[in-house]
Amino acid sequence: MRRPVRAIVCGKQVAELAADPRLDVRQYASLVEFLAKSALFSAEEQPELIVVVQVHPDQFSSVQIDQLFSRYPLSRVLCAFGPLCESDGRTRNLWPQSVRIPLWKLHQRVEKELAVLAGNAPALPITATREETVHFEFEPLKNLSSRDGENAVKQLVVFSPDATWAELVVDSWSLVSQSPCRQIHTLEGLSAFLEYESDFNGDIILDIDPYNQVVKDWLRVRQQQSGGDILSFSSASEAPGPGGQIVAVSNWLISHRRKELLQLGVSCYVCKLNLPETLRCLSE
Repeated sequence: MRRPVRAIVCGKQVAELAADPRLDVRQYASLVEFLAKSALFSAEEQPELIVVVQVHPDQFSSVQIDQLFSRYPLSRVLCAFGPLCESDGRTRNLWPQSVRIPLWKLHQRVEKELAVLAGNAPALPITATREETVHFEFEPLKNLSSRDGENAVKQLVVFSPDATWAELVVDSWSLVSQSPCRQIHTLEGLSAFLEYESDFNGDIILDIDPYNQVVKDWLRVRQQQSGGDILSFSSASEAPGPGGQIVAVSNWLISHRRKELLQLGVSCYVCKLNLPETLRCLSE
């Protein structure tokens, strides 16, 4: 078995990374602290993955960033930024565009970087353009029309009151899959479709904004229709789902909500803006 990847997190703690058994994570309060202490690292302690969490614009100087890249030219470096830094890519150029990712996309990008470190995917160069970065993120989404190596057609229903966003998903789906896709904009319409198409065995992308009792009741009824008791399952993989997966999307991910959604039969809980990760969940 391959040893865990040596990883560094500078700044705010990221619970998902700390809990990942594939990573041996060292936490530092700041990039300054890491740069000061890492000068004493032995060859066996050199990090393979470095994640710098940025909370506000101009948090890091060009000197610090240049020192980081010059000291660790072979490490995979990521700057995971929070919502206050969304505009930095347009108004500032301290970090290379190829390494800047929003916090809600960190899990997806780390998966890609682990594949790179394992030799299973080509690395995205620091000098990559925006177009090359998009291709890097979407590349794993090829052949989504099949599941488990089979050539069966995968059906998809996208539910969202936001017609523009739903159309974006449908268009993106058509680029990576030749499978049919349908938009539905009300929960009543979704229920009617599933009742009429009783043999539907495809996946559902479910926009849960706003997350209220109506959405919870719909998921509960959907789970009960499968013949299962939602209270007896601790994860979606244990629950007998009615057909394919349900991928829940929301503008804001809330950690304590994930467990509740899993108990309600949801397979994945993804940020609405993270379209590559949303589509990737459909291939699992």
